[in-house]
Amino acid sequence: MRIVYGLIFCLFLGCGYQFGQGSKLDNYRSISIPYICGDRTGEMTNALIKEMSRSGAFVYRNHSADLCLKVAIVEFFEQNIGYQQGPDDDDGYDDDDEYRTGNSIIPNETRLTVIAEVSVVESCTGCVKLGPGRIRASYDFDHDYYFSPDGINQTSLGQLTNMESAREAVIRPLSAVLAQKIVDYVVHSW
Repeated sequence: MRIVYGLIFCLFLGCGYQFGQGSKLDNYRSISIPYICGDRTGEMTNALIKEMSRSGAFVYRNHSADLCLKVAIVEFFEQNIGYQQGPDDDDGYDDDDEYRTGNSIIPNETRLTVIAEVSVVESCTGCVKLGPGRIRASYDFDHDYYFSPDGINQTSLGQLTNMESAREAVIRPLSAVLAQKIVDYVVHSW
């Protein structure tokens, strides 16, 4: 039996297998993060820099870093996931004097999804050390479909009064989720 274990051990070593190797990027100490391509507000870039600094895996540098983390937004879309029954007309007729047989269904909950392509490049050689990989993050939010009659956006039980305000407000938590996933991908890569 010892011979079998010895042969298996030698086979692993002969194929280049090493125990306890760690991350591909363990030999590097600093990283730079240029502006994320497709980040219109800068919120995602800011969240990624903050999360990478918080992780302690690399020292963030604006220039002259060992690695460069390149991120590009590939896709950005929303999907309605919750609905409510629309308002009733008193007479059951729509604006064209045609009788409606049922109420309208309007969205009141949406999922905002972003897909980013991530790669880590060695700064001095330009060699890709990790990636490119695609990372998907999403965040759900509630909203009213219609604007408030007085034009003031109010928050009640976490629900914003209109879709535009809700979409703008959800960019920050969505950016935090995406940043966490990107940092996990970079730090825990094998």
